[in-house]
Amino acid sequence: MYILAKPVETETYQTDRHILRRTKCNEVSVSEYQSKTSDYHSIACSMHNIDFDSIKTRNRTLKLENGDTVKSKMISFRGRDGVRHELVLFAPHHRK
Repeated sequence: MYILAKPVETETYQTDRHILRRTKCNEVSVSEYQSKTSDYHSIACSMHNIDFDSIKTRNRTLKLENGDTVKSKMISFRGRDGVRHELVLFAPHHRK
């Protein structure tokens, strides 16, 4: 059983040019950036203490009820403490 050892912390920094929000819990950090001067925005996920030998990926194509299809990529791995983590990325499926 995995127990959150630390509370979830969120910090927000703001200037006249951008907004940066960072959320942290254990070894996971999610950073969100949004520019106030352009349409640029990004989200980054950082994880530390990963067992690189345990990294596996799996691709799938999912069909939604409305007939659209979505591709997904699952990235699974274990932390050095033995806890299993999964990240799932989704993108619309475009046929050529």
